[in-house]
Amino acid sequence: MQAMSLKVMLILFGSTIGGMLFLICAGLAPYSSVATGTLEARVHNDGSARREDKFVVFGCWNHGTCNTCAPASNGMSQVFHNLTLGNRNPKLAPSFYIIAGDNYYPSKTLVTSADGKRTKKKTFDRSALQSGFSCLEALTNQSNATAYVLMGNHDYQLEDDFGDCRIVNAQQEFFEKPATRLDTRTTMLRKGDTLFLFIDTNLYDGTVPAIQHKYAKCELAHQDAAKHGAHEEHRAVNDMIAARQSHLLDQVSKIDDKASIKHVFISGHHPILGVKSKKGKIKKQEMNKHGVQFVVHLLSLFPKSKHYYLCADIHHYQKGTLTLAGLNGSAVRQFIVGTGGASLDKEPPETGSRWTTEDGQVELLTEGSNVGYGYLEVQRNDKQYEFQFIQLAGLELGQKAMKVCKAD
Repeated sequence: MQAMSLKVMLILFGSTIGGMLFLICAGLAPYSSVATGTLEARVHNDGSARREDKFVVFGCWNHGTCNTCAPASNGMSQVFHNLTLGNRNPKLAPSFYIIAGDNYYPSKTLVTSADGKRTKKKTFDRSALQSGFSCLEALTNQSNATAYVLMGNHDYQLEDDFGDCRIVNAQQEFFEKPATRLDTRTTMLRKGDTLFLFIDTNLYDGTVPAIQHKYAKCELAHQDAAKHGAHEEHRAVNDMIAARQSHLLDQVSKIDDKASIKHVFISGHHPILGVKSKKGKIKKQEMNKHGVQFVVHLLSLFPKSKHYYLCADIHHYQKGTLTLAGLNGSAVRQFIVGTGGASLDKEPPETGSRWTTEDGQVELLTEGSNVGYGYLEVQRNDKQYEFQFIQLAGLELGQKAMKVCKAD
């Protein structure tokens, strides 16, 4: 494995100081040139506030066929219909969107084998994937707003039923369209005293070393670095982690007025620590230690800013407060927004419960949840940001929406 830069080594093994920071979880699409060590990600610097610095977050969304004129058909259609209606008033439209990964879910059908055993088989439906992205394109064009589209585990996961990376490859067709407002390349975005940073949390999902990384093949293939053997794949993934970290740190180092940053958002797909229950069994979802250490290091660069972490992956809305070792007790508020259309996790954790990672480096205090499709609206109000989860009404919304679409 090639030697990591000193900065990256500090992240993996160093300590940090306190501070508050905004973070959002979802995985960034890979750069085509990561394997060669050169990164082509764009950096935006927009000091102007637009539409009161309002933006919208959701993930885990592209499941089924998107039809904004029949939103009762599925959760994704409800989400896009409601956002489309809101955008008719320019004052209500967000200035941008963060799409927090898991941008397509294969359909599942029951298959009966020769011995009578029934199993679920995943089927790739290109037209369904395209319908979701077409709805997203229309939304961004209507509101003249960029969608920062991040990658989740379902985007890179090598499906056994497919045996290839067709999910992420099909998405790439939309990202490469001329004049698209779907942005998978930006790693840093500044708006006045607010900074947004985007990280690929897929690299920190699961155990270490990265040879066990179940998304590596599609992520590497997506960078034109396919056909790695086991040892080469291990080296390539670790080099990719080092390159991503070094690149983002280099971008942050160019900010010469860090003290003026009051709010910082970091986006990745996976929660730092999230909790869900299925059939009465509790399951914790943890970012691995290298990911947590990277987040802590980034937070420590802005010791006087406020901290928030918004993510997806778990399929309900969940808010809570994180305490990360190495941040001198600074609180990080976490918002999980995996409510864009995927089948919902219907058993959220009890409000007020406390959870810790296996190594004791992260503690979560849950503060509330909603089981329903919807999205998070984040609105700047004077010096603070306010967070409101917009939960949608289901069939009643769909019946009203049909009349609206027919009237158009």
